[in-house]
Amino acid sequence: MVIYIEPVILDNLVIDFIILAVTALVMKTKTGFFGKLLAGLFGALSALFLPLATLPAIPLVTVKLLVGVLMVGICFREKGFKKNLLIFLVFLTVTAAMGGMCFFILFLFGGNLQDILSGTYNLPIPMGVVFALLGGYVFLMIKVIKHFQRKKKLANFVFSVHFLNETKEIVAQAYLDSGNTLLDPETQKPVVIISYALFQKLFSVPFEKLLTKTVGEELKDSRYSPYGTVGQGKNQLLVFSIERMVIETENAKLEHTEAVLGLSFAKLQSSFGCDALLNPYLF
Repeated sequence: MVIYIEPVILDNLVIDFIILAVTALVMKTKTGFFGKLLAGLFGALSALFLPLATLPAIPLVTVKLLVGVLMVGICFREKGFKKNLLIFLVFLTVTAAMGGMCFFILFLFGGNLQDILSGTYNLPIPMGVVFALLGGYVFLMIKVIKHFQRKKKLANFVFSVHFLNETKEIVAQAYLDSGNTLLDPETQKPVVIISYALFQKLFSVPFEKLLTKTVGEELKDSRYSPYGTVGQGKNQLLVFSIERMVIETENAKLEHTEAVLGLSFAKLQSSFGCDALLNPYLF
């Protein structure tokens, strides 16, 4: 038997590293780069020497499972039997899933199914490259799934809100933010934070006036109210009144007259998918 050491080590190192990284992502466990590298190197060296051992099927499977256990231990270093068992089972599942996808890709690109099942690899594309592509695909899919899960979670706290000012009525999506507990010092009313995009739809105030803090009669009851944020100390927020604001809930419409709004230049759409942050005290 002829074994080319460099390709075996490199391919298996890449494969094991990706499997460990995906396992960590699924388990939401932080692992260091060198931990995954060391565990992957251990797995790669095992893959190099295991073919040299003429072991029967059951002992060979046992040794491979033991190698997997040691790889998980080297990479994750978690305490507790149950947690380590769960990580190991996820590790095996990811290995099986990516192995199956790898066989499918090899077959798709012209590999002979019988050769693939027998462990013979004769395609010009390195196995590590195939797994790297699979790893990128898996990471992308996990990110997409997390995005939609987060969007679904946020949807439970999103309400349609009507902002009415003089002749204008703008309907926007607003997120009920438990962290927004701002109260206007003068009126003691809860403050609703709105984005600059929503502000532009409601008011015609030149940006220069906002920048130089010279807003006057363009906004009703406009003033700069102090507020504090963690790690940033005291800041000033432009607050002002609007004639009416109506929040649509499942059971009723909550109407607030002379509602107090605060202007934020933060990217609320990127963070919450909305243009306003509602104050819990409004409910």
